[in-house]
Amino acid sequence: MNNSKRSRLSDKDEGPCKIRKATNLSDKKAIVDLFSSFVNTHHFRPNPDGQRIDKIIVIKLVERLETTDVNDRKFMQSILRRVYLKCTDLRLFIRNQLNDVFFRLIFEGTDFHCIPEILEIYYDIIKGFTQPYETEHEQLLFKILLPLHKPPSLTKYFHQLIKCIIAFLNQYPSFIEKYVKGLLRLWPKTSFTKVTLFLSEIARILVIKNEQEVKKVMLTIFNHIAKCLCDESNKIAEHTLLLWKNNAVLEVIHRNHALIMPIVYPHVLRVLIRHYMRKPMQTNASIALCTLLKMNNPMLRCLTTVCMSTDHRPMKHDAENSIPK
Repeated sequence: MNNSKRSRLSDKDEGPCKIRKATNLSDKKAIVDLFSSFVNTHHFRPNPDGQRIDKIIVIKLVERLETTDVNDRKFMQSILRRVYLKCTDLRLFIRNQLNDVFFRLIFEGTDFHCIPEILEIYYDIIKGFTQPYETEHEQLLFKILLPLHKPPSLTKYFHQLIKCIIAFLNQYPSFIEKYVKGLLRLWPKTSFTKVTLFLSEIARILVIKNEQEVKKVMLTIFNHIAKCLCDESNKIAEHTLLLWKNNAVLEVIHRNHALIMPIVYPHVLRVLIRHYMRKPMQTNASIALCTLLKMNNPMLRCLTTVCMSTDHRPMKHDAENSIPK
């Protein structure tokens, strides 16, 4: 019986197997499809004592993740997720490979198409973090996620980035204060588009469930919002007023109105006076003032008296200058 089996093998079949390197696109796709089926099977459960995936495979998967084809990126992302889930001994290596892509974007300015997909992988990783936090977790937030606000391509991956940050801060609320201070230091000075993104992120941070930690940054955040209200750019001031149309943010303002109203009210009133010729600004400022009035009418009247009793000639001057000639 052994002899019959032996006879079926030719001379060229003997010895170690040689894997032919894929040279064309169809071959590469076939290999990737085969590998995907392999890692997705229930029988594939590698462990330190069993079958392993070589690190070079991880490197190749990350390389193939960078493509202009969205479907290909999603496909490679699903494979990397599965490998990360099943190959516990490779997790640190996979994170290091993904971090390398982030660092090249942050420090070298190399643009990548795969940043949203990598951030989605990290979102799943962050959700698996447990208490207490590790040094690597803190470095992820302050060395990667926070600096990712710097590149000009922020708009391409902002949605995924915010998911990761909010998930992280919900997991470790003690980092909220330090993170907000770092975010405000990176606040854009020339890009209106990036300012709108930063404002939306601030709004998301304000509604994090751990109110005790959020209160620590309440004063800092609303002082910055007040600066945005009196920004030289009318667009930024107008967009900042839209925060009063966010019901979740309004609840936060209502619960903390004694602290917030004295900060923002004079600037909202300034917008109302300064931009009396611009109907959209007038509408948004009026909405903001009405909501504040409903929260605490006596306090608002007192603040109005204080504002009117001070020298408001600069406001009048600004209003006159805003009239088109």
